[in-house]
Amino acid sequence: MIYLEHFSFPSKDDEFIFFNDLKRQCYTNFYPFQVLSDHERLNLDFENVTILYGSNGSGKSTALNVMAEKLGLKRDANYNKSNFYDDYLSQCSFRLEYDLHEESRIITSDDVFEYALSLRDLNDGIDRKRDRIFDEYLEAKYANFQMKSLEDYDRLKQINDSRRMTQSRYTREHLINNIRTHSNGENAFKFFTQKIGEGGLYLLDEPENSLAPK
Repeated sequence: MIYLEHFSFPSKDDEFIFFNDLKRQCYTNFYPFQVLSDHERLNLDFENVTILYGSNGSGKSTALNVMAEKLGLKRDANYNKSNFYDDYLSQCSFRLEYDLHEESRIITSDDVFEYALSLRDLNDGIDRKRDRIFDEYLEAKYANFQMKSLEDYDRLKQINDSRRMTQSRYTREHLINNIRTHSNGENAFKFFTQKIGEGGLYLLDEPENSLAPK
């Protein structure tokens, strides 16, 4: 199903008019201007699946980010912007064949990498907390404690738990399990299957990263 039928970017002439009218002279970076304007006018007509291909630095990611921002798509990872981004977007236009599904989004390789790294960080945090619980168990098990008021109830419960449980059971009941880790490719595939639904427009930036060809 085709949601986005057509998208147009400003031409070199459009950019010339913009810079000719520009009063601000203190900037050296006008991104995303001057990236895609080697073309007379870049017009994209879309099919059910449309692939943008080209060498590094040819503007593929810029085009996808501009389209996503103009269309108001969901996204996770941050991306490069500048003071002129809104000016550039105002010169872009698009035509929809169907209204966009609310789950439509852009997914970039940065999203996949951040997902994989967040799993590692979470497991690292669990491992560090496990070490603290080991120490907590031993300290509570052999503590010389006497309850004096209701404010000591939590401490009493901790000591009782440590004395009636093994260290392994005490740790399991006070700590969530590590999340199963996968290869980079498996993490990437899992991320895509979680994020992509049956309907909607999805812009994928370098989706082949870490994935097997099939």
